[in-house]
Amino acid sequence: MLTRNAAALGCLGLIGLLAGPVRAADWPMWRHDAGRTAASPAALAATLHLQWVREYPPLKPAWPDQAKMQLDAVYEPVVLGKTMFVGSSRTDSVTALDTETGAEKWRYHVDGPVRFPPVAWEGKVYFVSDDGYLYCLDASRGTLLWKFRGGPSDRKVLGNERLISAWPARGAPVIADGVVYFAASIWPFMGIFIHALDARTGEVVWTNDGDGAIYIKQPHNADSFAGVAPQGPLVVVGDYLLIPGGRSVPALYDRRTGKLVRYQLAENGKRGGGSRVSAIGNVFINGGAAFELINEKYLAPFAEPVVLTEEVIYNVSGGACRAYDLKNATIQMVETKDRRGEPVKVAKWTIAELGSVALPKFAVETMIKAGPRLYIGAPGMVLAIDLPLKKDEAAVSWRAAIDGTPASLLAADDRLFVVTREGRIYCFGGERVQPRTHALMPAPPSPPT
Repeated sequence: MLTRNAAALGCLGLIGLLAGPVRAADWPMWRHDAGRTAASPAALAATLHLQWVREYPPLKPAWPDQAKMQLDAVYEPVVLGKTMFVGSSRTDSVTALDTETGAEKWRYHVDGPVRFPPVAWEGKVYFVSDDGYLYCLDASRGTLLWKFRGGPSDRKVLGNERLISAWPARGAPVIADGVVYFAASIWPFMGIFIHALDARTGEVVWTNDGDGAIYIKQPHNADSFAGVAPQGPLVVVGDYLLIPGGRSVPALYDRRTGKLVRYQLAENGKRGGGSRVSAIGNVFINGGAAFELINEKYLAPFAEPVVLTEEVIYNVSGGACRAYDLKNATIQMVETKDRRGEPVKVAKWTIAELGSVALPKFAVETMIKAGPRLYIGAPGMVLAIDLPLKKDEAAVSWRAAIDGTPASLLAADDRLFVVTREGRIYCFGGERVQPRTHALMPAPPSPPT
């Protein structure tokens, strides 16, 4: 069933006009923006120096045996102004850090693991927890402004050796046009709850609580009841909301009304999937594949990590960093035959490669764009490549060694932040300083028996 506040819905466009602009130097959402493009217009210094390191204990993902659902195995901070916000599933909290020093400003605890990245917007920070709630805090003080329960009650169950909500909020928030979107519940048979709220007040714009049991074709080609199981950061592109579905391709919703537009579970049962979704224009990337947005038609394999801009899409494949002409790419529906000889229509994606540079033989884990550079993380190092990509030129323009394997990068406040799988956060900046280390505090001793 769909419910919505008509007045709030009618003001959606006005809210967007009134919302303050995002500073170019911020990194307010996972992968920078609502499309999860991993591209920032803000350039960093040509040469970066280590400023500080902060150590945290490594995280344990909710689904350790599912390769496509490992986003919560790594800290995924965001930055607004001179404050970094770090969620933790170990300490059930969000912590604010000073970007210049790495010092802790405040910490806010909730009643369940915080598994997915927060969002920072207009002096507020938003995040969801396995306790089933979306929280909105004052970003400067770490005090609660409001919270909203995603499911129908506060009923608890055992999950990952913890007491959590029977409807954990794992559809992580995204903000667009002054509206924050999130989702709760991971079991369609228990109901799925998708919400759009006024990001300033928490007032409901619409709620969709009727798509948990849709009678649709399954990947094994039989009809049954199913639905999207929200797990991962939600994505906004144009008038659409993409909801990651764990191992399945994301579901596409009309973000103005909350109505389901498309969910190609059967057609894409063996393609895509996972918590990581990025989108721009009429294309989204998920699980190592590219899809056409509106019809969710499979286009082609597309290796990750990826960076999306309006004109160029970047990825790493075949031992090289590659750039493709997204601006002039075309998608056409062509008729062919399936395995049974039946006529079917498939999408044909024509996209030209603009350039590439060979990379040293290492496994690239993560990549972002900041200004005229790509920043790449690989085991034991982080490096920069100048754009545009040109063959036969010295590709690496800056490099730094780190301990561990980078799993996430972000560029904000004129700094590059590197997060490793082992739990460290590195900060690099343009000034030469004596680096500070905030070491992991040892666990307190067990009380005597």
